[in-house]
Amino acid sequence: MKVKVKFLPPSPKAGTIEALPYPDARTLKNAGFVEILSAVERPRYGTPEWQQERKELDAQRIPLGTDAAIPFYAVPQWSVQTLRAGGDPVYVIEKLSGCSERTLYRKENPRVTDAAFIDSMKKAGCPSGIVQQYLSVLPAQENSEAVVEALVQQRYKNDAAQQVQRERETAGWYRVTGGQK
Repeated sequence: MKVKVKFLPPSPKAGTIEALPYPDARTLKNAGFVEILSAVERPRYGTPEWQQERKELDAQRIPLGTDAAIPFYAVPQWSVQTLRAGGDPVYVIEKLSGCSERTLYRKENPRVTDAAFIDSMKKAGCPSGIVQQYLSVLPAQENSEAVVEALVQQRYKNDAAQQVQRERETAGWYRVTGGQK
């Protein structure tokens, strides 16, 4: 609650009238610097005056460390990342989705064929370019870039047509971009 106060002669602001929070006004009154005139009515909720008051209060607020904005990924973001484990680089495929979901994919077992890895990444929704980029940066890769590209293209063949078909089958679900059915 705010109150209107009139500053008295011992104060440097003598003669001026201001609206102050009640605890501050009470302290200044006890010190002999102000005279409390009346209570200031707060604006009604939702009015432009209320919004202006909220903006002024927010401008004075000191942000906390927990106020940090967390990015929201409506569409999953895929990338190839390099992690350092010991001295050797470890390559992973990173998927960022939702508010804070981070998933790492890695071809750990050398007995897993490239084709099987590509199929598993395709099921996870990873774009073909990311899989191709990942397979091309793996060390000691016996396949040349042309072989990797051909393998990825073969595994992702008709992927666009299948995606359109999946979208048609789930037409009743809300789409992220439009918010319409």
